[in-house]
This record gives sequence, structure tokens and C-alpha cells, in this order.
Amino acid sequence: MYILGFDPGVTTGWAAVFYPLAPAEAPELVTRGQIMGGSLGLANELFTDPDWESDLNRVEHVVFEGFRLRRGTAMTEDQIAPTYGIGVIQACCIARGIPMTMQMPGERKIATNEALERLFPGLDTSYKNRHSLDALRHVVTYLVGTGHRPTIEKGWPRGV
Repeated sequence: MYILGFDPGVTTGWAAVFYPLAPAEAPELVTRGQIMGGSLGLANELFTDPDWESDLNRVEHVVFEGFRLRRGTAMTEDQIAPTYGIGVIQACCIARGIPMTMQMPGERKIATNEALERLFPGLDTSYKNRHSLDALRHVVTYLVGTGHRPTIEKGWPRGV
């Protein structure tokens, strides 16, 4: 099963994870990256790029970061950019019949760099990859939320 995570914004991070159905296998990071150009760049990739077309046919679930407006707080265009990206992601999922889960930004905090490095040895957790890392955090958070034991046991072993 493939799960695709997104961290929408001016730069949208994404991460594709293979989630084995075998109960004892941990997830595998397939690939990840960042899409520039805000919602238009994201729409161009998801709706017109043949590589994405073929990859999306294998995705069985999408998880992405949501957005909540705060009453009385003025927002700049780059601060509300995620809302447009969320719309693109939702439209893509609806058009392809892919189930989706939206998470609030704080939910991903359980997937620390240390947990990600235990789950995916050799993962580059440097700042330059922050958007794709946040997308990966959302996928891991989703797996933990479903009770996927291998993810929990490898990412948060007892005694660590």
C-alpha cells in the first residue's frame, strides 16, 4: 500500500511511503521532494505531469497538513498559501477516488527527527528538506494513529 503525504504551501513538500500489509514490516520511504510555485505549481505537477499520473495510480491514501484561520489575526498571502494547495490536493484525490486524511500542523510533532531517523536510516533531516520532512511526518503520524505496530515499535522503541 502506498501512502502519499503533503505539506502544502508556497513550497509544497511531499513524501511517498510504502506501507507493507504484512503485520511485522515497517514502512519504507520510496521518495520525497518539494514542489515550488505554490498551488499552481502543485496543480501542474498533479494534473499534467505523466510521472505523477502513473505514481498516483498506485496511491491508496493521501494525508496532508490542514489549515485553520485564527479569528482577529491578519494573514499575508504566503500565510494562506496552504489553503490553495489543500484545495488542489483535495481535487486530485476526489478526481481519482483516493481516500484522504487532513491533519492539523501540531499533530505531526510526534514524528521527531530522531523517530524518522530510526524508521528510515540514512534519512537527511537537514533544514533544506523541511517541507518534505513535514510531509513525511504526516505520513508517520497517520500510521501511528492507525495503530501500525511496526511503525510504533521501530520509531519509538522501548527504553529510548
